[in-house]
Amino acid sequence: MKNYVGIDVAKTSLAVAFPLPTGGWTNTTFANTPEGIRSLIKQVPPQAHCILEATGSYSVLVTYLLCQAEINVSVINPKQSHNFAKMQMSVTKTDPRDAVLLAEYGRLIQPALYQMATDSLLRLRQKRALLRQYHNRTADAATQNFAEFATFIRCFTRQGRSYSAEFTNDD
Repeated sequence: MKNYVGIDVAKTSLAVAFPLPTGGWTNTTFANTPEGIRSLIKQVPPQAHCILEATGSYSVLVTYLLCQAEINVSVINPKQSHNFAKMQMSVTKTDPRDAVLLAEYGRLIQPALYQMATDSLLRLRQKRALLRQYHNRTADAATQNFAEFATFIRCFTRQGRSYSAEFTNDD
């Protein structure tokens, strides 16, 4: 029998719902870091099938390390889990509750397994992401530098007016 494990991925943490033998769930939180994910992998039960949402760059590392550990993983569209939560009439929106909903989604829907891309494709995607981040940072820096320059010009202009008033004042 498969054990469905729900993982709600955030920027710095992973809320995980593990199934209990008596039914129900136990929730644990791990850091969304290589060390935290390795701790998670050690606690994943045998024949586990992990379900998580595609959350952009936040879910890439956990997906990669789970696949490397040969743990079954399904990465679903966030709209699928959102609509599933509506069907369950879930009104509580917390990370532990979302992890339980993801595990229940896996148990009921049994989504397809995620197929990890080849290493060369992963490297290409990483390079593309790094270039995008570099571009965004340089654009942000240019915007910030322009704003600082504009502030300097405004202050200089104001001071220039007051200085010129001092020198032209014929007292």
